[in-house]
Amino acid sequence: MEGNGFDCQDVNECQENSTLPHNCSALALCLNTNGSYRCQCKHGYQGDGFVCDDVDECQLVTACSKNMTCSNIPGSYTCSCILGREYNKGTCVNETTCLNASANCHPLAKCLPHEGSFYCQCADGYEGTGTDCWDVDECGKLQHQICPAFSNCFNTNGSFICTCWSGFQDNGTHCLDIDECAMGDFPCPDNSTCTNLEGSYKCTCDPGFTRNGTLCVDIDECSLGLTLCPKFSNCLNTIGSSFCKCWEGYRGNSTNLCEFLLRLSINTGTKVPNLL
Repeated sequence: MEGNGFDCQDVNECQENSTLPHNCSALALCLNTNGSYRCQCKHGYQGDGFVCDDVDECQLVTACSKNMTCSNIPGSYTCSCILGREYNKGTCVNETTCLNASANCHPLAKCLPHEGSFYCQCADGYEGTGTDCWDVDECGKLQHQICPAFSNCFNTNGSFICTCWSGFQDNGTHCLDIDECAMGDFPCPDNSTCTNLEGSYKCTCDPGFTRNGTLCVDIDECSLGLTLCPKFSNCLNTIGSSFCKCWEGYRGNSTNLCEFLLRLSINTGTKVPNLL
């Protein structure tokens, strides 16, 4: 403790550069307490904290598994397989186990040592007992889980392939619609409009045109009687449209009719019908 006698505070001896430094072993932890401290040997060491000695874990029966040798190191230990054995999932098995037994496994399987023996495991993409392996048809079992929407699944030996439908493109995870109209590489004819569809597109002839095979050709509204012209006029076809033209001597009025024009008589100045 430190202070003026009226006010006393605990000194943390464990703190670096403390006014009252501890004398714990370098192999121990210093634990501060109220008015004092205590020393505790680190894991792998034993003692009173002021003096710490290495624990020889290899003297413990449970330190290493069967067919292993134990090597003590300061504060810890290591286990290694004895000669002729190899490590596999926490145990040491005969390293020749699979070498001698691999002939029992199917060519599409691998031999795995296990507790002094072995077992055969079919490779990824195959299933079976290990002594007999056959291809897993992922497409038949899991197509909707392994392939994205708008794609087909094709089974292969030990695997599968997902292929996007025509009109869709693969972005790595999904099949996205191709906007053929925006890309400008669509085969729509002249005088038509391209409309994008999901996985496709369509070409629609513009007004005044009609489909003729792969072309959009002009509709002759006049010969087909599609344009109704008033009396005293003729129907004239144009590319993509048509219009009505009043006969000579007539003109169109505000009611879209053709009315007869009048002209002045040269001799009398009176209005006479325009007979031209």
